[in-house]
Amino acid sequence: MKQKSEIGAKLVPVVVQDACSKNVLMLAYVNAEALKKTKKTKKAWFYSRSRGRLWKKGETSGNDMLVKSIRWDCDRDALLYQVEPAGPACHTGGQTCFGPRAFGLEQLAKDLAAKKGVPDSYTARLLASPWLLAEKLCEEGAELAESRTRKQVVWEAADVLYFTLAKLAESGVPLKDVIAEMEKRHRRKEAVASE
Repeated sequence: MKQKSEIGAKLVPVVVQDACSKNVLMLAYVNAEALKKTKKTKKAWFYSRSRGRLWKKGETSGNDMLVKSIRWDCDRDALLYQVEPAGPACHTGGQTCFGPRAFGLEQLAKDLAAKKGVPDSYTARLLASPWLLAEKLCEEGAELAESRTRKQVVWEAADVLYFTLAKLAESGVPLKDVIAEMEKRHRRKEAVASE
């Protein structure tokens, strides 16, 4: 059986996944040297079949990937890299190599943060005015609490999520920090339940 650190001379496929959003970003290949460099530097290194050499993701675009975890699949013939991308994964400028970017809260959070200082933007006005943002959060939270129909709950929950993400952007807090806190609470709850 193959050892984790050895893949020999063959190329192994790597599914690259955003560690926060869980979106699949790309498929690439590694040889033993690329895997070793990835583990050592915590940056994604691959083997380019078309160029016949190693390449560091982002070496020309600057869109490198911080590798958070590396896992083998059950047959130990493919790898999963969970990464924090510094920009689009695809050489075309797309967020993923699999077509238009998928909508998700992580992307919305990034989009909202990018609106700081954008003229004539409602989001920019919110981010520049903590009292207005606080007022909207309270208002939308109350409207969600008072919602009675499914349609109302969906509508008001979307508003609450938008203003919550705006608050994160205004505070400079990435959504991944909130998700990490929720995961920590979930693990604690599971640990208590298994006692």
